[in-house]
Amino acid sequence: MDDTLIAPIRHPVEQEDLRRLARRLHFTPWVHRHLGWRDALDFIHDEAFWLLDDPQGELAAALCVPVEENGIAWLQLFAGFTSEEPGAYWHILWNRAQHYLQQFAPVTVGALVLQDWMQNLLVESGFHLQEHIVNLALTLREAPEPPPRPDTWTFRPLQPGDLAAVAAVDAAAFSPLWQNPLSDLQKAYQRAIWAEVAERDGQIQGYLIAIRSLMGIHISRLAVAPQAQGGGIGRALCAGLLHSAWKRGWRQISVNTQESNLAALRLYHRLGFREEAESLPVYVFSV
Repeated sequence: MDDTLIAPIRHPVEQEDLRRLARRLHFTPWVHRHLGWRDALDFIHDEAFWLLDDPQGELAAALCVPVEENGIAWLQLFAGFTSEEPGAYWHILWNRAQHYLQQFAPVTVGALVLQDWMQNLLVESGFHLQEHIVNLALTLREAPEPPPRPDTWTFRPLQPGDLAAVAAVDAAAFSPLWQNPLSDLQKAYQRAIWAEVAERDGQIQGYLIAIRSLMGIHISRLAVAPQAQGGGIGRALCAGLLHSAWKRGWRQISVNTQESNLAALRLYHRLGFREEAESLPVYVFSV
């Protein structure tokens, strides 16, 4: 496809753009959405959200790749709104995105891939496979043991005022690609059906957030500060959730983590979680 046949790339500027996008996203088969806490349309006024029109002025494609403060930019959205594969539209928009991202360099662009066609486009554009996300599941068939709670620790419900401290724990516990910014943690907390922190000497050093899922509940985030790791805090937080889940009648528990997070995988295996067959590839691109 000749780039000159495409109308100029533009940012969403009107409420009508949001309505058109929402309608088109509902029907197109060519859509990639990031599996995060925020909907892609939450970023519609971000500088890193672009629309591409066809020569007739009809919406042809959309791309969103906003940059976080830590230099990470997840591919939040790519969608093509034609009957043909949207590869040409992708390359036009991705070229614009790279020019935009240069001002923030170094930037790592991440993409959690669900569809083969999107994976192919990423590989064509120079993305490389970083690792996989492992999905695990547990079916509670009997009451779990009461949660072990170290004497010097306090475990209590997470409160809105804790979120800044929780974000600091998250940043210390994970590499930049996997850190949750405060805005994402606020969204996670709003959806939480269970949220607990572990603190010692008045300092939050671990937390767990779980949400409802189609099958039961999902552990959406578990993090323990590096200086507290290895002391059973992660296990205590998980055990507290499982104990409450049994009492409330929730039997299906799910979680996912990076294949490189061996400590988390060992913990979940000890708790009885089993890995599912399907994993999700994570591709990255350095700007």
